[in-house]
Amino acid sequence: QVRSGFGWVGGAMATDIGEAAASALARNLAPRASPFERLGLQTTAVDAGALRRAYRAAALLLHPDKCQHPQAKLAFQRASEAFDALSDPVRQRQLLQSAPGGQRSGRGRGRGRPQSAGPSRFDVG
Repeated sequence: QVRSGFGWVGGAMATDIGEAAASALARNLAPRASPFERLGLQTTAVDAGALRRAYRAAALLLHPDKCQHPQAKLAFQRASEAFDALSDPVRQRQLLQSAPGGQRSGRGRGRGRPQSAGPSRFDVG
C-alpha cells in the first residue's frame, strides 16, 4: 500500500517519515517506474550534475539509516540502480528512446522532417 502525500505509505503514516520521504518512497516502490521517475527527473537527457543532485536528494531521504520505513532499504537500492543506469550515457540514450513520449535530448523538439510512409507529392523523380 503506497500513497504519496498525507496518508499511508506501505503501512507507515506519511507524516511519520516526512512528506518528501513519503513521495520518494512512493516513486521508488512503484512497480514500473522508470529510472527517471525514481529520481524525480523529467524524461529528457540529463547532464551529470543534475543527475548527481537528484540522486543525492533521493539518497538522503531514503537511506535506511535516515528513513525508518520498513521498505527504505529496497527504495534506496532502486534509487541507486536508477542512478547507475542513467550515469551511463549509452544506457540513458536507450532508456530515452524506449520511453513513451521520451525525448532524445532537451534540444530541437518538434523540428525536422517527419518520417513518411511513402513518397510525398513534393518528391521529384
